[in-house]
Amino acid sequence: MKETAEIVIMAAEDISRDETKNLFIADSGATSHMRNSLKGMYDVKDWEVEVKVGNSSTMKSLKKGSFQGLVTQKDGTALGVIMQDLMYVPDLWVILLSITKAISKPIDNNNI
Repeated sequence: MKETAEIVIMAAEDISRDETKNLFIADSGATSHMRNSLKGMYDVKDWEVEVKVGNSSTMKSLKKGSFQGLVTQKDGTALGVIMQDLMYVPDLWVILLSITKAISKPIDNNNI
């Protein structure tokens, strides 16, 4: 019997941590939307909880609120978004869009 192996190859651009601060990642494993900046956030409340990230390490969320702003897509077009129940996690290197949260609430008028 011949054995076969499945190989998965991933490619990534070499970009700095500063360049990823405004990068949105859609994450099916995230239970909440998370952001690394308070800029554009409103209705902000203290919200100190530990957040477990993909590599099993933990970070702290310090605040929770909503975000309204423009997201520039790869093709240069801008999309207005409002994200609710967004956690502020200052050590996070990207902005996480929780797919689970996005599909649990109706999305209307570009609101996430």
